Amino acid sequence: MNYVVIIPAFNADKTIQCLIDQIFAITDIPVIIIDDGSNFPVKNIITHPNCTVHRIDNNMGKGNALQIGFALANTAGYTHAITLDADLQHPVKHLPEFMEIDKTVDLVVGTRQFDKSMPLHRRLSNYLTSIIVSKICGSTFSDSQCGYRRYKLGSISDLTFQEMGFMFESEILIEMFKNNLAQHVEIPIETVYDNEKSHISNVGDTIKFIQLIIRSMFK
Repeated sequence: MNYVVIIPAFNADKTIQCLIDQIFAITDIPVIIIDDGSNFPVKNIITHPNCTVHRIDNNMGKGNALQIGFALANTAGYTHAITLDADLQHPVKHLPEFMEIDKTVDLVVGTRQFDKSMPLHRRLSNYLTSIIVSKICGSTFSDSQCGYRRYKLGSISDLTFQEMGFMFESEILIEMFKNNLAQHVEIPIETVYDNEKSHISNVGDTIKFIQLIIRSMFK
């Protein structure tokens, strides 16, 4: 397998260097950072030779950043991509576990524990959306919102998506399973919350999730 780590980053200047240092402390696999229009460009922070930074001039959303990352990884010849958030909520110590899963598996998903370390509204949202996404996909997802994942790039290269923001991570699950492209494995990961400011809009993204579900039902 030819691995790459893809990190969408928006205004992560306080955490991105620490994350990169942690990654390269345990592995030497390449990293692609998609700078999603950050106020302070990531390329001015990260200069590691095994790390590529792709800059988007305007903030377009996490889903758009991930899709650009997948396209770049495909072009570069990588076979599998591991996605990490830039805010240090995805412990890099689990990277070897993601890489150890058989190469034929289309999707590996990190699953957090919905305990008191996660804000109540996030626990409720993740619980409900995971039930709904599981029902649509016909496969059980314990944490459908977790962005710590491993994708077999050949399984998603021909899919098309409409979601540019956080809803992309639900849409890609639905599209993979509706097109019979996925078998998945779940890996338990630590739940990390430090009361950081979230880029998620509770009301706006709830509406977008409902729209995604309605669209997927009639597609």
